Amino acid sequence: MNGTREELEAQGWICTDPDCIQYMRVIDSHKFEFMEDRVSDPLTGATEVYYAEIDLNEYSIEDILSDCASFGYGAEEVKTWLHFETELALIAECIFEMSN
Repeated sequence: MNGTREELEAQGWICTDPDCIQYMRVIDSHKFEFMEDRVSDPLTGATEVYYAEIDLNEYSIEDILSDCASFGYGAEEVKTWLHFETELALIAECIFEMSN
């Protein structure tokens, strides 16, 4: 990861999962950036920074519901979040975590 936690937070990054050194930054209300250290070689334990920009407008409702269901969130709950535009960062995080 480029920078210390303090430096990343000064750039608007929020630590969303300290276990895998995952950070999120809001670009706008429906667009988020994520990065985390992911194991690139299970034999050596080597990690690489994985980065993705998640624009919720680019995902179908089916894909969103599927990714969120992987973390135990129900369809009606997620539809409510989308309708009232709450928990959008959490939805984006679910999509990020299900991505390669």
